[in-house]
Amino acid sequence: MAKLSSYEKGDIHEAKTFEILKKMVKDERFYVSGKNSKIYRKRKYYSKDREAEITFDMAIETMMPGSLEYSLLTLIECKNYGDWVQVGDVETFSDRVRQVGGHKGIMVTATPFQKSALKIAQTRKIGVMKLNSNNGVEWISRRMDQNELEKKIAEFEESMTTDNNGGTAILGQCDGINFFNFQDLLIYLGVIDQFFPSLGDLKIPYLTDEAIEERIKELSLTDCYDHFTLNVDKLCVRMSELFDVDFAFDEPIGLTRNTATIGKIQYEPLKIFVDPNLKADTPRWRFTVTHEIGHLVLHSFLLREYFAANDDTDEIFSRSHEYSTDVRLRMEIQANRFAALVLMYTPYFTKVVKNYFQRESIAQKGFIYLDHQRENLIAVMKLLGELEQIFGISKDAAKFRLKDLGLLKDEQDASLATHLKQTRF
Repeated sequence: MAKLSSYEKGDIHEAKTFEILKKMVKDERFYVSGKNSKIYRKRKYYSKDREAEITFDMAIETMMPGSLEYSLLTLIECKNYGDWVQVGDVETFSDRVRQVGGHKGIMVTATPFQKSALKIAQTRKIGVMKLNSNNGVEWISRRMDQNELEKKIAEFEESMTTDNNGGTAILGQCDGINFFNFQDLLIYLGVIDQFFPSLGDLKIPYLTDEAIEERIKELSLTDCYDHFTLNVDKLCVRMSELFDVDFAFDEPIGLTRNTATIGKIQYEPLKIFVDPNLKADTPRWRFTVTHEIGHLVLHSFLLREYFAANDDTDEIFSRSHEYSTDVRLRMEIQANRFAALVLMYTPYFTKVVKNYFQRESIAQKGFIYLDHQRENLIAVMKLLGELEQIFGISKDAAKFRLKDLGLLKDEQDASLATHLKQTRF
């Protein structure tokens, strides 16, 4: 018998899922009313962001009695990977659901989830169903008392992050470990260091500040701030909880392609390094840590397929006003923006600045002006000094953030050093 292709396996999985869900809806065993719902395969919905239609594996349209249009749209994606479902798969599906105005997204898989992917699904309220070897469905029911719910969630997470179907073909075993492809086996045996797909296939999507801030909100970092100041230790603990990542601040980064490397994210195993020669909790150290975390949150699901590690140098931390189409530059700009938005969280930052404006009688203007006038320069430097102390960032970083928010008007757009040299005291 000929071996099934990945496409054929996916189509079989999708057809099986469709029949199971169709019966569940009909038998009133789904969360929507069977009488008022219709289920479809390969249904298309228009995305304003793309200005084109997006096709979903399955969709359930639920209508109010007497209505001709659906009032509730459930969108479903089937996954039948030979590998585990990753964070990027969940984020991509979640974004597609949002783009077409879907009310609920559900991922149905026959393979396990990475723990970090499952946590992202729970954060984004993406439903997760798993088909077991007997065509049964496993998912979390919320209609339980708290003790039973916690027990069920623990069991479910164990199930979703463990390949216990027993029907997946493996290449072979070595030291009790299953290997599903030849590259992984060669890497384990030390024959090759890493298998890299073609970089020509790597795409880094454009992200606005609003999109990055939305990702930050999903991380639930409120407890990581001491008043307005980011506590980096608490942030690292939170990231470890979400992504199973380790941090190394006292270990040598090791040999990299650039000897000026000050930060690095390693993907296998997942670990973030910061140059031990950087003094801890200084603005430069804090920005480096949050920059690498930016790569983790925004890019790790893309990059881990292409690089064993990604190292960062002093050069990539310089501010750029242009979004290049170059993959690496776009990635570094986004990580820089992530770091700035986490360190100077908008609600906290604007509150501190507006309090300063009120105190210094600048409130009526709504911004501070920077030119060659002595009194204006003194006011700006005083504000930047306060922001440096409160947020643990550099004066230049604070200046850029003020300009981004329209809170600083800079006549010459010059560096602080230039302003100080040209102004006599």
